[in-house]
Amino acid sequence: VKSTTSLILTPYNGNQLKINGIRYPLPAAGVELPTTSLTSATTYNVYAFVSAVSVVTLEATVSAHATDTAAGNIGVEIKSGDASRTLVGQIRLNASVQFSAAVNQRFTLSWFNRRSRRGRSAFGADRSTTSSTFVQMNTDAERMEWLTWGTEPDMLGWQGYEYGTINTTLFARLYVDGAEASPGWAERMTAESQPFGIGLYAVILSSEGYHYLDLYGRNSSGGSTAAWSSDVGGGFQAVLSPG
Repeated sequence: VKSTTSLILTPYNGNQLKINGIRYPLPAAGVELPTTSLTSATTYNVYAFVSAVSVVTLEATVSAHATDTAAGNIGVEIKSGDASRTLVGQIRLNASVQFSAAVNQRFTLSWFNRRSRRGRSAFGADRSTTSSTFVQMNTDAERMEWLTWGTEPDMLGWQGYEYGTINTTLFARLYVDGAEASPGWAERMTAESQPFGIGLYAVILSSEGYHYLDLYGRNSSGGSTAAWSSDVGGGFQAVLSPG
C-alpha cells in the first residue's frame, strides 16, 4: 500500500512471510517503509528482514535479488548473497522524494501481489519539428515512466492528432529508454490536422527496473513543420506487465 511519504507491506491472502527459512506473521496494520534516507530518481529493491524477536522490518537497497537454493529456503527470492532478506517489492522515488503510483509514474511494484497496471501520460502542449530525421517530440516531464520485473511484455501505444502541410508525410515511432521500440508509422497528410495513433505494441524489455517511453517524429521534407498533440484523452497509453 502506497501513501505519499510511506510504503506499507500488508497481509494479503494470508499473513505469513518466509524469511531465512522461517515463517513470520505480518501485523494487521502492516510494516511501514518511510522515505527517510532514500534518494530521488533512484530505484530500490525492498526486502523484509527480522530486526528483533519476530519483528519484521523493511529495507530499501539497490542490491540485486536472487533465488535462494539453500535447504529450507529453496525458491524464495532473497537479497543476493543474503538469505536474511526476502524480496517483497521494487520502488522508485520521484523528484520530490516521494513514493508514486501515478498513471504516468508507476513506481511501486509488489513481488507477491502482481497485477496489470494502466499507464498514461499526455502532452502539455502541441509539439512540433521541422526535422527530416527522428527527434523526441515530448519533453522529459511528459514521458511515461514505470518499473517492471522484466518477465512479461508491456503493451505500449500513443494516440492523438497530427498537424502538418497537406501532402507532407509524417512519421512517428515509440522509443523506450532512448532506443527505438516500435516500427515506424507513416501517414500522408490529406488535411491540416487528422487523428493519428500507434496501436498498443508489445515490447519485451531486456531488464527489470526503471524504463521510460517517448514519442519520436519527423516529416518527409524537413522544410515544413510537423506537429503532434495528445489533445483531450490522448497521449501515451499502456497496459503494463504485472507488478
